[in-house]
Amino acid sequence: MTISTTESTAIFNGNGVTTVFPFSFPFIQDSDLKVYQEVVATGVVTEITTGFTKVGAGSNSGGSVDFIAAPASGIKIIVSRELDLTQLTDLRNQGSFFPEVHEDAFDRLTMQIQQVNSAVNGAIRVAVGDPDPSRLPSAQARANRILSFDENGEPVAIAT
Repeated sequence: MTISTTESTAIFNGNGVTTVFPFSFPFIQDSDLKVYQEVVATGVVTEITTGFTKVGAGSNSGGSVDFIAAPASGIKIIVSRELDLTQLTDLRNQGSFFPEVHEDAFDRLTMQIQQVNSAVNGAIRVAVGDPDPSRLPSAQARANRILSFDENGEPVAIAT
């Protein structure tokens, strides 16, 4: 397999009729694919684990999530490739060389890098050239407060 797309998430709108939601990014095994539903009216997102099957593990062309019952209108379905950030391939000195084993390991690494890149791209970041800011105040110091920035651009929690 090769990883020829940077996509790792697909979003679909439920309509009460459609049950098959195809996507074009590859995933290695079913456990690498997470499915969420968002209630559009409230914005609440929850992971769902039943009521569908995952199709296409190991296929370079992607796969689909096939629901037993069609998600209703007002529901978004979010399909996301989320791998554990572990290295599972064990290569031994003087062992046989199997190119497919190496390619599978590189594919997994590429998917993990894309996953981390997606998380970074979704984060609030400082401008290029700015110094790295301090960490956020502790949860206790932030409780019931608003996040703000002091005269140096450092994060502070202020009373509401």
